[in-house]
Amino acid sequence: MRYSDCYSSNLKRYLDGNQISTNSLANRSKISQKTIWVVQAGKSVPTVNTVQQIGKALDIDARIMLGRELTFDQLKKTKKIGKILDLLVDLTAEELDSVLSISTAFAPK
Repeated sequence: MRYSDCYSSNLKRYLDGNQISTNSLANRSKISQKTIWVVQAGKSVPTVNTVQQIGKALDIDARIMLGRELTFDQLKKTKKIGKILDLLVDLTAEELDSVLSISTAFAPK
């Protein structure tokens, strides 16, 4: 699945789950309602600026929404996941191995 497809699917799921209309998001983000509609419908690939503006308006981390389709509960955690990601990039390879081991122990079987 392409990044834009994951993003569109996740955006639609997030908007539906929070009962946010594309018109409401347009008002929050200062992006046209048409642009938001075509992005969430998967009919257009969003620009980086559009993704950033939507993320800011919804208080979510759009980077996390690009990688794979997420559940609504996972989408609600993107801001925290993004903060963790920002910390991880500064770790050494050995430190990342330790984090991976710990994370794996917590992951559902």
